[in-house]
Amino acid sequence: MLIELSPEEFISTMSAEMQDVTETADPTVDITGYVAELIAAGLVLPDTIEEDLIEIIYRNEEETFDHILLPTDDENIFIAIVIDLEEESIRGHYRMDLAEDQDI
Repeated sequence: MLIELSPEEFISTMSAEMQDVTETADPTVDITGYVAELIAAGLVLPDTIEEDLIEIIYRNEEETFDHILLPTDDENIFIAIVIDLEEESIRGHYRMDLAEDQDI
């Protein structure tokens, strides 16, 4: 089941300094099923799973949340899957529009 986070919910998982952990993050949660649902809903590219299309992974300073950014067909829009590292679960996703979400 897809869970779309509100801007407030998404921001609550961030910190002032988000660190790029793309090269070092160990997968704590299998996101394949969630990504398949995002594909079915037309929110991410159809070949996201096959091509392992992860743009970047950010971790908050407290090391409690990861944001896994997936590309879409618009270069300014990403789908961020939010992983709760303490609960080892998917919190939900947020549609990031870099042209509009200047405060995030």
